[in-house]
Amino acid sequence: MTTNNSKSDHASLPIHTLHPVILPDQPPIPKLHHKLETVIENQGLHLLRNKNTYYFDKRLEKIHQPNDIDMNALSPFVTSSRDVNLNKLAIQHGCTYKCSTSSISPVLVPIFMMLTKFKSTNSRNLFSFDLLKSNYSPSVTKPNIFMLRRDPIQKQIFSIDSQHVNFIAPNNHILMELGKSLEKLLVMDYSNFEHEFLKINQKHHRARIVTPDTYRFLNVGKFIMRSQLDCVHHAVDGQEVVFDIKTRATHKIRTSMFQPNLWKRYTGSKPSDILGANNSYEREFYDMVRGAFLKYGVQARIGAMGGIFVAYHNTKEMLAFEHIKLSEIDEYTFGSSHMANHHFGMATSILEKMLDLITTNHPDWKTYHVLMGAKWNDSVRVFVNHKVNDLGWSEMKRSDSHQLPSFLEIVSDPSAAFAKYEELNLNTAVVYEISAKVIVNGNERRQFVYYDENDVIDLQYKIEHVGDTSNATLLGEYKSLLK
Repeated sequence: MTTNNSKSDHASLPIHTLHPVILPDQPPIPKLHHKLETVIENQGLHLLRNKNTYYFDKRLEKIHQPNDIDMNALSPFVTSSRDVNLNKLAIQHGCTYKCSTSSISPVLVPIFMMLTKFKSTNSRNLFSFDLLKSNYSPSVTKPNIFMLRRDPIQKQIFSIDSQHVNFIAPNNHILMELGKSLEKLLVMDYSNFEHEFLKINQKHHRARIVTPDTYRFLNVGKFIMRSQLDCVHHAVDGQEVVFDIKTRATHKIRTSMFQPNLWKRYTGSKPSDILGANNSYEREFYDMVRGAFLKYGVQARIGAMGGIFVAYHNTKEMLAFEHIKLSEIDEYTFGSSHMANHHFGMATSILEKMLDLITTNHPDWKTYHVLMGAKWNDSVRVFVNHKVNDLGWSEMKRSDSHQLPSFLEIVSDPSAAFAKYEELNLNTAVVYEISAKVIVNGNERRQFVYYDENDVIDLQYKIEHVGDTSNATLLGEYKSLLK
């Protein structure tokens, strides 16, 4: 079993830089419809209506439910292990690891936590939240599980795929399906959307052609990353603004998704105020800062996007819209875009070394089941299993959720949930620990400090093999992380 360096020493590590990769002959990036370009041109919150006055197409207000939508007509998600173009680019650019924004962003979070010393967000900059907690929400800092799959032909190339296993809210699939259809609605004429995607209109379709998505790609070290481009806006001054569309259910909906049918009580609820600590759009923004901005920032950075377009809803009605620039997301998470870019480069550098070590130490494995969790002693614990009988990635549907332990099972009976999880053909896990030091102008950073382009940064890291889960203590830690 090899490690990158001696047990006591940290080794210096070059920090990755970002290199956009062009894939020609892609479909054009969609544009906003329903006069929503106003949201991009004028920053701030835009209500769909105020009392009886509608500021956008009033037909947007009533949301078509997932059962009304032909979900098969929407372009399916293509995982990195099945993306032909991504594989071609990996070969062309000599990359070892390929991934999508959705699969790589949660993998980087534990490393971010380690590098920033569990720095809190800057949510206290919000007027109504200057005295409330500003740490990241548990949904962000929880351990992450992913699959590292060896390509069956190009065996030196691996795919990072997300794993739908634990922390499954029974009703989250409803929000996912709503998100898919609403994202499509916002970039289409309303009548065309209904004609193309409502089940009631299926009889009009003889042969359906699913429009492929448009992507941007990024080369970072040995990684080739893919980001879907939801929308583009061409400003009056000629500037092109590309952004990600995020559909965001209100606070009461999101926080009740973990209990069956409780969320339905709040489908008619709406934020009553713009500002305020409760039941306001400022509260929705605060929740995004603590629970989503870290992920949004990674996704926008990979796609070289200017920011995100948020559509607020309560599953029954569309409520409001907001365009948030990437620079603002960076301010709330890392303090500046320079800090955000630098930490992205550092995190990918460390992750690359970790994956290199795993694949070198276990060269005969085809699929690696990896769990990563940040620890309060400024390290990341990594558990690696050999996943046998791997059937490949599949998109989780509501009908599949009974096969896996739910959030409720994990809370009410962790041991039973873990036993159910173990049935997924996992073997004894090998355990590693990652630690890192950030040296700023020759001084080790013991706490998080800001720096800029004029400062000299030295990233040092260490990866140790600490045993496996045949050890009772490590097995207990593994079970604890899975909870």
